[in-house]
Amino acid sequence: MSDASIRQLKAEAVGAAAAGDQRTAAALYEHALQADPADAESLFGVGQLLLLAHEPGRAERWLRRGRAADPRSAAMAFLHGLGLWFLDRPAEAAEAMRAALAIAPGHRQAGLLLTRCLGRIGDGLGAAEAARRLFEIHGEDPALLTEVAADLMERDEDEIPAAVALLQRALTVAPDHSGALHNLGIAFARLGRLDGAQNRLEAAASGRPDAHASLAALAAVLLDRGDAAGAVDLARSLVASGSQLADAQRILGRAAMEAGDPAGAIAALEEASRLAPRDAATLSLLAGAYEAAGRIEEAVRCWRAAAALGPAGTARAALAPDRQPERRIRLYARAPAADEVILPALPLERLDGALVLEGGAVHHRLLLSGVALHGDTWQAVAGNGTSLDLASTFRTRDRDYYRAHGVDGQVLLSAEAPEVVDDEPTLFLGGTTNYYHWIIDDLPRLAAVESWDGAAGRPVLVNAGMAPFQIRMLELAGLDPERLKTPMSGCLTRYAELGVAVLPDRPRRPDGAPDWMAPHVTRPVLAWLRERFAPVMKPRRDLPGRIMILRGDASMRRCENEDEILDMARGRGFEPVRLETLSFDDQAALFAGAETVLAVHGAGCTNMAFSPPGATLIELHPRGHLPRFYCRLAGLLGQRHLAVPGDITRSLAPLPVAFWDFRIDPRALAPLLPR
Repeated sequence: MSDASIRQLKAEAVGAAAAGDQRTAAALYEHALQADPADAESLFGVGQLLLLAHEPGRAERWLRRGRAADPRSAAMAFLHGLGLWFLDRPAEAAEAMRAALAIAPGHRQAGLLLTRCLGRIGDGLGAAEAARRLFEIHGEDPALLTEVAADLMERDEDEIPAAVALLQRALTVAPDHSGALHNLGIAFARLGRLDGAQNRLEAAASGRPDAHASLAALAAVLLDRGDAAGAVDLARSLVASGSQLADAQRILGRAAMEAGDPAGAIAALEEASRLAPRDAATLSLLAGAYEAAGRIEEAVRCWRAAAALGPAGTARAALAPDRQPERRIRLYARAPAADEVILPALPLERLDGALVLEGGAVHHRLLLSGVALHGDTWQAVAGNGTSLDLASTFRTRDRDYYRAHGVDGQVLLSAEAPEVVDDEPTLFLGGTTNYYHWIIDDLPRLAAVESWDGAAGRPVLVNAGMAPFQIRMLELAGLDPERLKTPMSGCLTRYAELGVAVLPDRPRRPDGAPDWMAPHVTRPVLAWLRERFAPVMKPRRDLPGRIMILRGDASMRRCENEDEILDMARGRGFEPVRLETLSFDDQAALFAGAETVLAVHGAGCTNMAFSPPGATLIELHPRGHLPRFYCRLAGLLGQRHLAVPGDITRSLAPLPVAFWDFRIDPRALAPLLPR
C-alpha cells in the first residue's frame, strides 16, 4: 500500500470519527496498520477510538504496541493506562501513568489517574503523595481540586471531611464552579449536614440546563428533610425530561413508602431497578416495599441480590439496622445460623393462662407457667414460641438476642443465652428508663398488681438499673421497695409462675406484635396516674406558668436554633427549663401549674399528664415526622395541642428520621405563642 493510500485511509478515519462512527474509524486505522504496523499515529488513533467505543480489551492491545513504537509519547502511555484502568488492572495502569509523568511531569490527567490507581490498590500513602505532587504543579485549579475530592469520597467514607476541605478550597478560587458545588452538596448529604447539602445543590443547579444530576441529588435531600412534595415534583420533572431516570424513580419509590403506599413504591422501585440493576440501595428499598406488601418471596430475592453486591447492600439510606439482608434471608428461608433460632411471634392471648377480663385501667391478666424472659428486654419465650407483648421499648438492635423480625409472625433470635430457673411466684410490672414508656406503658400495670387475688406480698419484677424517677413513682404509688426484684442480665430466666397484666388498645403490626410507635393511652390509665400522683401535682407560685423545655444538650432531635426560639419565647413570658435537673416531684409541680408548654418532641412532654385541662402544648418536631403520642394525651385531658414542623438540618442515620436535628422558622411559631 502506497504512502498516499495510507494517508487517505487516515483521512477517512478522521472523518468517520468526526461523524461519531468510532468503529468504522477504528477499522480504517487498523487497515492502515496492515501496511505500516509501527505507525504511531494510527496506533494512537485506533486505541483512542476503541476506548470511546467501549472496547478496552482491543484498545489495550493496540496501545501496548503504540508505546513500543513511540516510547517517548506521554499521550500514548496515558491512553494505554486508561485502557488498563477500564480493564480493572489498576497496578499496571499506575505503571503507565508513572511513565507518562516521567515524560511530561505536568500531565494533569495522568497525575489524577495515578492517584486513583494507587487508591484502588490500597496504597493510600502513595495516592496522597501523587496528589501532593499534582497540586504542586497545577496549584489551586478548581477542576482538579473537585476531581481529587470526588475520588476521596468514592474511596472511603472516612475521607469525606478531607474531600470537603478540597471542595471548599476550589470554591474560594471559583465560587460558582458547578462541579465543586455539586460534589460539596453530595459530601454534606453523606455527612448528614442536610441544610448545607440543599444550599450547595440548589446553587449547583441554578441556571444550568444540564444540572440533572444536581437536581436528582437535591430531590433526595428534600425527601430526607421532610419536603416530600418538593422531592416528588423534582423527580417527576426529571422523568418528564428523560434525565436521571433511575434516581428519579428511586425518589418516587421512597416517597410512596413514606406515604404508606407500598404498591406505588413497588412500581417506581421496579422501574428504578430495571434502569440500574446493580444498585444495592434500590434493591434494598424494593425488598422493603415487597415485604410491606406481603410479597415475601420477591423481598427475599431482592435481599439476596443486594447482599451479593457487598457492603453497599446495607446502605444506610436504604436499611435500618434490623433490616440487614443476610438476616432477613435466613429468617424467611427458615435457615438460621448455628447461633440462631427461628420462633413464631405469639400474642399473649395465645399463650397458656387464665384470662380474666378487668374494668378500669387493665383489660386482662394472665397467669403464665414456665414462661422465660430474656433479661429485662421483656421478650418472653414459652414452649416453642415467643411473645413480644411484654416490652414497652424493644431493644431490636441487641445483637445478643433479637436479630430480625418478619411480617409472617416469625422472629430470628440468638440461641446462645444460658437459661436459669426462678421458682418463686412473681408478678410482672416490667419497666424501662424511658420516661414516656415507663409512665404510660409500664407503671399502670401496678393497678393489677395491687388487686391481684392472693398476690399480697409477692415480689414484683422490674427492670435492672432503675432510674430515680421510677423509684420515686413506685414510692408514691405505695409499692413496698422490698418487693422489687430484677432479672439476671444476659440470661433467659424461666419463671415457674408469672402474673402479667396486659394493658388495653395497643395496635398491632401484621405479625401480631404490638406497634409501640402508636399511641394507646386511655382515660382510665390517666385517671389512675393522676390519682396516685395527686400529692405532688400541686402548682407552686414560685414556678412559671409558661415554660420552654430546653433540649440543646441532647445528642439527637435538637432544634438547632433553640437560642433564637428562646429569645422570642422570653418576649412572650416563657421561662427556660431543663427537666433533667429537676426531681420527679418538681416536674409534676411545674406541669401542674403550666399554662403553656413549648417543647421539642421528647419524653419530657409526658409531664402533660400532670397538667390541668385547658393547658397548651406547642410541640416542635422534624418536618413530616411526629408520633402522635402527645396529641392523643392532650386530647384525653382536654388540653390544646399545636405542632410546628421544622426543616431537617442534620441526618443522624441509621436512627429513624424522627430523631434527626431540625430548625424552626420563627415566623411559623410566632402566631401560636400567647401574647
